[in-house]
Amino acid sequence: MSHPEYSTCSIHYFSGTGNARRAAEWLADAFRSYGTKTSVSMLSEAESEPYSGADENRLLGFCFPTHGFNAPPIILNYLASLPRGTNDVFLLNTRGGTKLGPIFFPGLSGVALLIPALILLSKGYKIRAMHPLDMPSNWLSLHPALRGNAVTAITRRCRRICTRVAGKISEKKRLYRWFFELPLDLCISPVSVLYYFIGRYALAKTFIATPACNHCGLCVKECQLGAVRFKNGNPFWTYQCESCMHCLNSCPERAIQTMHGVTILLWGLLLMGLPWLLVSGVATVFHLQVGFSTVSLILWLLASVVLLLPLGLSYRLIHYLMRFRPFAALVSYTSLTRYRWWGRYRPGSD
Repeated sequence: MSHPEYSTCSIHYFSGTGNARRAAEWLADAFRSYGTKTSVSMLSEAESEPYSGADENRLLGFCFPTHGFNAPPIILNYLASLPRGTNDVFLLNTRGGTKLGPIFFPGLSGVALLIPALILLSKGYKIRAMHPLDMPSNWLSLHPALRGNAVTAITRRCRRICTRVAGKISEKKRLYRWFFELPLDLCISPVSVLYYFIGRYALAKTFIATPACNHCGLCVKECQLGAVRFKNGNPFWTYQCESCMHCLNSCPERAIQTMHGVTILLWGLLLMGLPWLLVSGVATVFHLQVGFSTVSLILWLLASVVLLLPLGLSYRLIHYLMRFRPFAALVSYTSLTRYRWWGRYRPGSD
């Protein structure tokens, strides 16, 4: 490439365990090698002045993780705050990739690229590229950590992909690999909606600090959303938590755990059993037939939203009871993240 197509490039990212940050840095290194002056910055809720102005030679990029098959709210809110513009933009979402033997398996994007693209298009921006990146899956609330050699292999592969993507963007070629995955992603879009309006608030109430916590405050200091606070001397997860897993993976004492046993019990009662009881009660009063009808589904969703309040109250009770060792031991021993074989996510070498 004799000269860069873009004079400057600004890449903004949000990252929990570091996957999106690493992707942003790899892209920046590649753009710089092509002669484009590139800056990388992390989004935070404290950032009050978004990019303004229009420069046809300035490229904008956004790198972010996939949360609940959607972009994190901090990304959506930031894009919604942008003024109108005409710049070229690229979007890259990291998602949970895995590796079994020699085969790399991709994750799913859902609407993680679609919604941000629609927001930007409505403001006049030109989407140059939309590309998913299958970084190592790190959502340890749902699965054990990948083995180190798998993490390293996936990471190195993703760096090569980022270099290739940056090269094509620099040549002003359009990249829409995600478009071919659109039918499957649209099929799981209802999950995205449920997660955005219900799931992310419920998941915020699955983390707890066990007696192994030495109150170092690292989880509070490093939470990029300010979602972890000290309450009664122990870390407490608020509804602002986006389950990015940074605190769980970075705690030096492995004191932060997901309450698997308690969560299954509570969710079974509060988010499954009681909503159907409420639905049945409403159906009885208004002489409705309870089944898998649209009305029943809507009633169940409304009841689930209402029951987020008792879920939050029960979490406060659990947080209080954790000061008693027998209860704390019960919570800890029924958590899969307590056991060494479950592991923690450590970024591989690149």
